[in-house]
Amino acid sequence: PCNFMFVASMNPCPCGFFGSEEKECTCSSKAISKYIGRISGPLLDRIDIQVEVTPVKYKNLEYEGKAESSEEIKNRVNKARKIQQKRYLNEKIYSNSQLTPKLIEKYCVLNNEEKKLLEMAFNNLGLSARAYGKILKVARTIADLDNKENIEINHLAEAIQYRSLDKKYWKNWGINENNKKVRISVFNTGDNISEDNIQRIWGRFYKIDSSRNRNDGGTGIGLSLVKAIMNSYNSEYGVINKKDGVEFYFDIELIDIK
Repeated sequence: PCNFMFVASMNPCPCGFFGSEEKECTCSSKAISKYIGRISGPLLDRIDIQVEVTPVKYKNLEYEGKAESSEEIKNRVNKARKIQQKRYLNEKIYSNSQLTPKLIEKYCVLNNEEKKLLEMAFNNLGLSARAYGKILKVARTIADLDNKENIEINHLAEAIQYRSLDKKYWKNWGINENNKKVRISVFNTGDNISEDNIQRIWGRFYKIDSSRNRNDGGTGIGLSLVKAIMNSYNSEYGVINKKDGVEFYFDIELIDIK
């Protein structure tokens, strides 16, 4: 056994542009699934902080605002490390990363508001018990960097966002090994769709928002095309109401091209 810090990076697909708002991805769905599948869910679950780095736009390169210098960051990190060393003086550890489940209960105490936020994230993101502990340790570190004695809701919210990367890519592009199909889903935030409208949205020119018209570019034909294509291939498709939004999905069959 040894102590080490693991740092890694990867592209979301072979071409590197899957999920990009600037450039179109040229990879097939099978290529994306195979590429992402190299990193298993259990392995990703063991990485404490997961961050998506998007391309920097030209206008941001000319940013003239005051940024925190490397020296200032170094001082803030060193101060946080001293806080932890002092806190754990009698625990035979020296950093938050070494906290055991029992010590997490002792040093990562949450108030009711923070508990509700963590419970909501745990249920909505499908977090594991391992992720639960990692979120609390990261939140404790963020609070230390902020020179706060207790974990506050903004510290916890920041820690939670470092656990959502796998839900964006791995969940929506997983391969069902039994029938060799890929489910592609898109999540729209907003109000849920009523059960009556869920049955009607697949009809041509039907629009939930009646204020839009064809002159504005809203024909309502998109989902009817999805329905026609999916039915022609006997593939599953549908809509699922979820908390804070709606998920549209369809399944496609993987075909080996030799």
